[in-house]
Amino acid sequence: MKSAVFVKGKINDPTVEDEYWQLQLAVPFKDLKLKDGKAKPDFGDKWTFMLSRYDYSIYLPGEGVELSATNVLDKVAFHVPDVWNYLEFTE
Repeated sequence: MKSAVFVKGKINDPTVEDEYWQLQLAVPFKDLKLKDGKAKPDFGDKWTFMLSRYDYSIYLPGEGVELSATNVLDKVAFHVPDVWNYLEFTE
């Protein structure tokens, strides 16, 4: 797996308000166990997909917890596949 992170702000400096952060991941299909022994997904295949993040920080207001996800959630339901996004493989 390869990963890259970019932060527009200053890491671990509560005096500077961060604007955003980005994460990129590359996971080789050969490292995944796909259904039916396929080597990679076919074009048009759809997978359920969710990335979520809990940020426990002493610098956050209130309880010091920030939750974020790839989908808009009306409640904390990161472990409920019914609210996940779809990832569709195209050319």
